[in-house]
Amino acid sequence: MKHLPKSEYELMKIIWGAGRDASLSRIEIEAHWSHSEAVLPNTTLTLLSRLEQKGFLSKEKIGKTNLYTAVISEQEYNSSESRRFMKHIFNNSMGNFMNAFYSGKTVSEKDVREMEAFLEKIKNKDVKHF
Repeated sequence: MKHLPKSEYELMKIIWGAGRDASLSRIEIEAHWSHSEAVLPNTTLTLLSRLEQKGFLSKEKIGKTNLYTAVISEQEYNSSESRRFMKHIFNNSMGNFMNAFYSGKTVSEKDVREMEAFLEKIKNKDVKHF
């Protein structure tokens, strides 16, 4: 799965935020776009077109309106990005990650319980969503 630049990711977050199987028009997407950034309609159309080409969105034309639906879920994308991060930054080593993450910090009892529960799920091969 391809990595998304920030602007494409922000647009996908709007679509994911609309709910599973939701279809949004360009105008609906622009209404939810961050008001701190002025985005021209052509820019939105370009980003939507790129996301469609990359396989993140599907487009359905209804009359004069195009409706966009997420093909890749937020969970799928985040999982892919997490694996990419672990591979490139920590050489696929959970130990290296944990060492860097908790280096010099106090680990709370809650964190320990969550890690233990996660490790137990891994042992039981029952890891879907944690």
